[in-house]
Amino acid sequence: MSKKALALLALILIFQAILVFSSPEKCYIGEKEVPCPGSNTINQGTNVDRDWQRDLLPENFMPDERNDPLFISFFIIVLMSVIGLAFLKIKIFDKTLAEYVKPIWGYLLGAFIVASSQYLVLEMNLIMSQFSLLLRLSQGLWALLVGLGIAKLVTKENFNLKQILFAGLLFNIAIMMTKVSIRYFFYGRSIFYVVDRLLYGTILVMFVTLFVGGLLLFLKRNNYKK
Repeated sequence: MSKKALALLALILIFQAILVFSSPEKCYIGEKEVPCPGSNTINQGTNVDRDWQRDLLPENFMPDERNDPLFISFFIIVLMSVIGLAFLKIKIFDKTLAEYVKPIWGYLLGAFIVASSQYLVLEMNLIMSQFSLLLRLSQGLWALLVGLGIAKLVTKENFNLKQILFAGLLFNIAIMMTKVSIRYFFYGRSIFYVVDRLLYGTILVMFVTLFVGGLLLFLKRNNYKK
């Protein structure tokens, strides 16, 4: 891993440490701690919070309820698919999983750290409204990591468009599967909620992948023609 990538990973860890150790304002009535005015606390426990804004799916697309067997089955299928690709050394678009991961493992790890800490930090009774700016910055950070990883694959590893799309899928697993799993297992969210967020996040990840990868491939081909 290059020194620049190590420096970027170090900055990510520092940024996440700020999230963890920042102390939010606390409000009291007498000796009893209460939510501060204008603050929104994270929903905890296993109850489904039905008051949420949909990004993609229509309101009555599916029941807004939890379904542990369905979600756990999906989670296991994704996990076993990744493990199977790694151990069986199956080639996807002429490359094994190791050949995809090795050049960008630092970016994948950084994206995983950012995505997981976004919600695990909030699980520690922190108030979202007081950290909204940091959360938005962290979302921009994982998007930056996706872009840098894809850029490296195009410029340094000579990946084609199909290979870039599969690399984007790996970033999507590292980011979105982490986020929806935390939302489902820790926050008690419904299947409807996590499916909507998974689709929305996947579109964002693949947009960054296609935009950066497609642009660099276009510029690279034009340079070859000249």
